[in-house]
Amino acid sequence: MYITEVLSNWLSLPGELHFEYPPNRSEFIADLERIVDDKDAKEENVEKSFVGKEQESGERRPVALEVEKNIEYDEFPYRHVEAPHYIRDCIEQLNEKEDYAKFEAAFHALDPLIRRRAIGYDESAKELLWKLIELTDRFRTENFQEKRLQLIVSCLLMSPHLGSVAVDFMFSRRFDFNYHCDA
Repeated sequence: MYITEVLSNWLSLPGELHFEYPPNRSEFIADLERIVDDKDAKEENVEKSFVGKEQESGERRPVALEVEKNIEYDEFPYRHVEAPHYIRDCIEQLNEKEDYAKFEAAFHALDPLIRRRAIGYDESAKELLWKLIELTDRFRTENFQEKRLQLIVSCLLMSPHLGSVAVDFMFSRRFDFNYHCDA
């Protein structure tokens, strides 16, 4: 029903389409509303900033960029990446090998998603647990081992049936016990 409302609004169909939701609506609808509201707010901010800059100058002219030749890597500003809203997106971003910001965003957004059993958690809980057990600190993340352990514990608290899966995996040949248990 919510998707129908959003589509009719985006397509500018004649007449407004609104459904009445019960006060105890599902978390799925609340997640969808939050995602749509975030996109709308971002689009408005981009439009306002673009229109404001165009009105200030009145004319379009090229902008000259200053380039410093002696920039060290620590001087680059931290690139902000939006935290993922879904467990599946977090799992994909944890596989990131080059983009530190994506990895960090997924790594730090994961605990609340696990604790509230976000959309897709039940389907991907086993894969997530395996990924967290195998996860290595590629980017020298602060308090990585503690946070990783906290995420594993959260998975096991929310899905106790995965305890046997974790034990089987840790004592299988795929798992290097000495390497991963150095915390």
